[in-house]
Amino acid sequence: MTTADKATQQRPATMDEIKTLISKDDSWTVGALMTIYQKQEADEQIAGSTVHQNSVGFNGFDAPILSDMARWYISKGFLSEKQIAYIRRTIPKYIQQLMAFGVRPMDIKTTVDPKSPAVEKPAAFMKVDLIEGKLAISFSFPKGDNRFSDTLDHVKSLASRRWIAAEKRWEAPVSYDTLKSLLDWGFTISDKAQVALDGFKAPKVTLKQDVVVDNRLFPYQKDGVIFLQGKNGSALIGDEQGLGKTCQYLSYLDLNPTIRPALVICPASLKLNWEKEVKMWVKSHNKVHILEGKKAHALPKADIYIINYDILGDAKIDRKTMKPKPTGWCAILADFGFKSICADEIQRIKSSDAQRSRASLYIAKHAERRCGLSGTPIKNKAVELFNPVNFVNSQIFPSFWRFTDEFTHKEHNGFGWQFKGVKNAEKLHQILTDTIMIRRKKDDVLKDLPPKTRATIPMAIKNRKEYDRVINDFKIWLHGTYRDKSGNIHSNADNPAARMVEMEKLKQATIAGKMDMCVEWIEDFLETEKKLVIFATHKETLDILQAKFGDICVRLDGSTGKKQRQEVVDRFQTDDKVTLFLGNIIAASEGITLTAASDVTFIEFPWCPAEVMQAEDRCHRISQKDNVSCWYLVAAGTIEEPVVEMLQAKAKVLDQVLDGKSADDSSIFDELIEALK
Repeated sequence: MTTADKATQQRPATMDEIKTLISKDDSWTVGALMTIYQKQEADEQIAGSTVHQNSVGFNGFDAPILSDMARWYISKGFLSEKQIAYIRRTIPKYIQQLMAFGVRPMDIKTTVDPKSPAVEKPAAFMKVDLIEGKLAISFSFPKGDNRFSDTLDHVKSLASRRWIAAEKRWEAPVSYDTLKSLLDWGFTISDKAQVALDGFKAPKVTLKQDVVVDNRLFPYQKDGVIFLQGKNGSALIGDEQGLGKTCQYLSYLDLNPTIRPALVICPASLKLNWEKEVKMWVKSHNKVHILEGKKAHALPKADIYIINYDILGDAKIDRKTMKPKPTGWCAILADFGFKSICADEIQRIKSSDAQRSRASLYIAKHAERRCGLSGTPIKNKAVELFNPVNFVNSQIFPSFWRFTDEFTHKEHNGFGWQFKGVKNAEKLHQILTDTIMIRRKKDDVLKDLPPKTRATIPMAIKNRKEYDRVINDFKIWLHGTYRDKSGNIHSNADNPAARMVEMEKLKQATIAGKMDMCVEWIEDFLETEKKLVIFATHKETLDILQAKFGDICVRLDGSTGKKQRQEVVDRFQTDDKVTLFLGNIIAASEGITLTAASDVTFIEFPWCPAEVMQAEDRCHRISQKDNVSCWYLVAAGTIEEPVVEMLQAKAKVLDQVLDGKSADDSSIFDELIEALK
């Protein structure tokens, strides 16, 4: 029920609500006057005074003039503007009586005394200009026009607005949100202000632009590079997982060799992948330095620096100065003078309470260009978009509270505010695509993609010393000898069974070193809300993953019975809550269909290329309409690098054979042994 309804039906509204009605609407002003006048005794009404001390009606001072105005209204049906203004100033002191008796609006024929000379009312206007980099907002309405108070309320809701008394106008910082709101409220904007608004808008992507883009890119990736170029390097690339966002940003850097130094902030599991991709896509000014550890120090000379979110430091607000106080790497990176910063998996800064968020946003304020990459659509909580958008361009939504008012369902639980869900989702999406975001899904670009794409993601291992000891022991053993039952001496390298046992020690050390990074990568992937198939070779590896991800995963290995096999597959294919399939490469690579997923991940590797192909093809079936992305999580600087190189080289040959068979489908184990000798 509205305030007017409550007051009209004599149900008490709040004092503030009644005061608002009286201050904004002449009919309610007169209604309040007549409500109190009617509580005067009959003799008081006639005399225009207060005689009875009964705590109702006007006081002795106000009674003569207000009673006179009431009688004038009864006889004439109108009041002058000056009379209305006087009543508005005086009547609020009787708010308690109005609360008790209720108030209703009274009709007014006109608020202008016909005896007064006619005065032409000035025309209304609402306009916005750009003066010295600020929005100059001015408006005017004839007296009594209710639009004035509504417009004033709108302008007061703008972020960082202030009244410039000397020039009788309002001033506000330039932002997309402010300009768009002013237009929505009916303001006209000057040519200069229109140029400012157009500057926020995303460029129209077209390959006909005079930009020479790397021909290795797919057409939609070239569009992404041109989009970045048009936004001067500040954009949010929101392409779906597997569509190649990293190469788009790096191709932009390659096109602009003067945009150095550049900084990449990413999850720890992707640092080495970024280093690899830089070498692949940036032809000049491509010296990379990877930052490690939380202890900050002076930076060596390089072109592109890479750091993970977890070691950035912080930028908490100092309670004394009320300004951010950077610590750790955050302080050094903010002052380094980066010309471009890219935040990969930018959804990691969605929480304003997190150190990584404060640090990332602080560093971004000191950079000329800011790019965000994320394949994760934020569907359920719009508030999680505020920081990523603010990282790229803080002028899109300059006010957190205005953003949450418009796009979230706000609730106060008695302890603090909660920002739930999404409100005005279509408008939010339109603003983002109009300004900073380009997003393509696999369905949108299938015509550009091959049936399968493979990507190798190098992972740093945490047990380097242990791994180096194991591989050195293996090489020493490899050059050793043994005696057979007949006393003949043979090279250890010629003993297949013993080789496999020793190699197993190496593989165990490798997976132990990279397991934490693999889990982090999987967690990031699951934020995309897509399903994922994971293949491994060791039971212990599957045990760790199953314990970590629990009910969202199903598992199929050598111990799974025939009946249970199909149940496992059916759950993955049909249950939306089951997003992970954990499979042993041998047990789960044949006879099953996993087309609910279009992403396959290998965290351990077999020796036979055909087994890899068969595992990939669990998702790449005739019924699969999507491109299948195959991810190889490889422990950097270990035997996995040559293993995967050999597997993928032979897989490419197998890809070209129509029936999926080739003369060269033998084990790569012997080749690896030769390489290690």
